[in-house]
Amino acid sequence: MEKKGFKWQIFLAALLLLMQSAVLLMPWLQITGDRFVSVAMEINREAEQIAAGKAREAGAYEVTDNYERGTSMREAKAKEYQQKADEALHGRQDSIDGLHLAGWCLSSGADLAFEGIQVREGYSLRTSDIQMVLQIMGAMLFAPALMGLVVCSYMLLRRTPRTLIFLDGAVTIGIGVAWLTVIPELLWEQMQSAVQSYEMVSEGVLAIPGVGEYSIRAVLWGFADSGYFIQILLGGLLILLSFAYFTVCRPERELVEIEEVHHGEYEPKEVQNWEVFPMAPMPQAVREADRPEKAAEKELAPELECFPMQYDGSGHIQGVRGQLSGQDFVMQPDAEVILGNSLELCDIVVTHSGISRRHCGVRYDSLIGQYRVIAYTSQPIKMSNGKILRTDSYTLARPGTMVYLLGDEEVIRLG
Repeated sequence: MEKKGFKWQIFLAALLLLMQSAVLLMPWLQITGDRFVSVAMEINREAEQIAAGKAREAGAYEVTDNYERGTSMREAKAKEYQQKADEALHGRQDSIDGLHLAGWCLSSGADLAFEGIQVREGYSLRTSDIQMVLQIMGAMLFAPALMGLVVCSYMLLRRTPRTLIFLDGAVTIGIGVAWLTVIPELLWEQMQSAVQSYEMVSEGVLAIPGVGEYSIRAVLWGFADSGYFIQILLGGLLILLSFAYFTVCRPERELVEIEEVHHGEYEPKEVQNWEVFPMAPMPQAVREADRPEKAAEKELAPELECFPMQYDGSGHIQGVRGQLSGQDFVMQPDAEVILGNSLELCDIVVTHSGISRRHCGVRYDSLIGQYRVIAYTSQPIKMSNGKILRTDSYTLARPGTMVYLLGDEEVIRLG
């Protein structure tokens, strides 16, 4: 089945995916003196929560008491660290965008001299294990953007990859969660033997079990900037869009494509188990021929006026009223044709909110020249002969029988 042009849902998905790549140009870390002091305070408070006695001995309470917000000591320390950070960043802005951060991580931290970290004598942060964790962090930063570009490229081929959109959103959120859960543990596991203390965080505080991992998490969260949060938000929007796709905001598509008549002749277009033919008026004698279910045909007489019965030995599903009106689907013998509102599950699609994803199935029994119909929905589906379709077995129907898919709104005729 073919869709014409890009619909607004496809445009929205492509926009979100491109924004996901553009997020790399947004600030991911903001390094300021005030944030540094706040992070150090959080680490000391965590130590007090875990082991108050050891934290007191290590000086954690002294830090939290003396560097409360608004005190002169805090302002002086924030100003001091800000100057050090400016020197380390060589006068650049205090924000680091995702692209530079990912590049720095993938290069294994070209300069692993972190301001504010005291390294034990004889140890170094430039170890292969630490560099490996940094490379994983760099790959995690690039992964959502690269996957977004792949999905966008796929959509340019006029496809709607709902599963890929969901996967991209899930991966994005998963990376955001791992950034603050798995990465701190991995990084601290490789750093703890080399790190002696942080500025404002003593060696004794870091020796308390659990504080080391928390310190890395506090740094990543405390210095996180808008890029990180927007990336998480876009991941959630992509997941919501993947669920909305083909449901409440399903793009409209061509259900069938009817070939135009050329010089009184036409050729059918094959699509899976059925073909599409243009309807042509039939002689009055044929329309008035004796056919079954006259009462139902009389009620639908206007719709059937130029919709002839077919006597070519093949099965037909003819749209009488609703979205399929005026269309004739030629069935392959003994092959089941599924009707419903799912583009993925059905051969004939009716995009009405009252129609189930798999509404019913129709088979043409070529041996007896009749139809076998089954319901795949819990909604009652009536036929013009008074029968209601069963969900556990096929119901036999003669040619000319009308099937009311959704009351009088969506009606088809068999043969």
